[in-house]
Amino acid sequence: MLENNDIVIFTALTIGTILIIWHKKRKFDRVRLFGTNEFITFIQKIRGRLFDVLIQGIGYGCLLGGSIILVMEYAAGWMSVVLILALAFMIENDFYRSK
Repeated sequence: MLENNDIVIFTALTIGTILIIWHKKRKFDRVRLFGTNEFITFIQKIRGRLFDVLIQGIGYGCLLGGSIILVMEYAAGWMSVVLILALAFMIENDFYRSK
C-alpha cells in the first residue's frame, strides 16, 4: 500500500523528470540548422532563457528533493544493501590479494 511519503516521492521525481525533459526539448527546438537560437528580439531571448532556467531549476530541485526524501524514508534498506556490497567487495578484494 502506498503511503503519503511514497506519493510525494513519486510525484516529485515524476515532475522533476518531466521538467528536465521539457527543458531539453525547448532548447533543442529553438536551435536552427546552423546551431544558433531563434529569437526575434533581445527581450524574447531574455524571457526564453529565464523560463528555461526556472524550468531547469525546479526540475532539478524536484529530483533532488524526491531523492533526499527517498533516501531518508528508506535509509535502513539502503544502508543494509550498501553494507552487504561493501562487505562483498572487501571479501573479494582480500581473496584476490591472497593469491
